[in-house]
Amino acid sequence: MTVTNSEEYKQFFNSYAEDMRKEAHQAVYTGIPHKIKHLRHLMEISPLINSAGISHVHRISPAKRTAGSERDPSSSKKRRIENEVKGMEEDTNESVKQLHFNLLYIDDGRTFAKLVHESIFKELTAAEDSALAIADSIHQYFSKRATLVTSCVQHKRVQDFQEAVKELDALEWLHIKSTFNDLSLTYVVLFTRITKAWTVLEPHRP
Repeated sequence: MTVTNSEEYKQFFNSYAEDMRKEAHQAVYTGIPHKIKHLRHLMEISPLINSAGISHVHRISPAKRTAGSERDPSSSKKRRIENEVKGMEEDTNESVKQLHFNLLYIDDGRTFAKLVHESIFKELTAAEDSALAIADSIHQYFSKRATLVTSCVQHKRVQDFQEAVKELDALEWLHIKSTFNDLSLTYVVLFTRITKAWTVLEPHRP
C-alpha cells in the first residue's frame, strides 16, 4: 500500500466516522426526545388493541367481505403495534453501530470508555428485549383471543366466554402500556448516559 493510498483510506475513514458522529448526535439529541414523546402519546390514547370485547366480531360476513377489507379492527391495531416494535429494534441496532464510532476516542481512559460501552449497550439490549417481548406477547394474545372468540360464537348463551375476551383485552393493553412506559424510561436513561459520556470522550477526539 502506498503512502498516498494510505492517506486516502485514512481520510475516507475519518470522513465516514464524522458522518456517523453527526448521525449519532441527531439520533440522540433529536431522535430520543421524539421517541419518548411518541411513546407517552401512545399510552395516552385509547388502547391500540380492541377493548370492546366481542361486540364487533363478525360484523362483516365472509360473503360480503371485499378484497382489502379488515377482518377485525384488532388486525390493523396489531400491525400498528408491530410497526412500533420494528421501529424500536431498528433504533437500538442503529444506536449500537453509531456508538462504536463515538465512544472510543480517548487515550488515557480506556477503562472508563469500556464501562460506558457496557452500561449503554446493556440499556440498548434491555430496550430491544422489551420490544421483542411485546411482539411475542401480541402473537400469543391474538392466538388466545381467536380461541375465545370461536367459543363465543359456538356458545352464544355462555356469557363467561365474552367476559373472558374483555378481560384478555384489558390485560394485554395493560401489559403493552406498562412496557411502553419502561421503554420511555430506558430512552431517558440512554439520553442521560450518552450525553454525559460525550462530554468526557469527545474532547479527546483526535
